[in-house]
Amino acid sequence: MENSDCPHTMRMGSHEARITALEKGMEDLESSLESKIKAVRLIAENSAQKLWEDKASRSGFIKGMHMTATLIGYTIIIIALLLAGKFTGAIESVLKLIRV
Repeated sequence: MENSDCPHTMRMGSHEARITALEKGMEDLESSLESKIKAVRLIAENSAQKLWEDKASRSGFIKGMHMTATLIGYTIIIIALLLAGKFTGAIESVLKLIRV
C-alpha cells in the first residue's frame, strides 16, 4: 500500500488544503476590511472638512451682516439726531420771531 492510497494521508492533505484556504480567506477579509475602513475614514475626514468650511463661511457672513446692520442703525440714529437738531433749531427760530 502506498502513502497516497492511505486514508489518513488524504485526510491530512484535505485538512492542510482547508487551512490554507481559510488563511487565504482571512488575508482577503483583512485587506478588504482595511480598505473599507480607509474609505470610511476618508469620507469622514472630507465631511468634517466641508462642515468646518461651511461653518467658517457662515460665521463670516453673519459677522458681515451684523456689522452692516450696526452701521445702518448708527447712520439712521445720526440722521435722526441731525434732523431733530435742525427741527428744534427751526422751532427756536420761530419762537424767537414770535417773541420779538
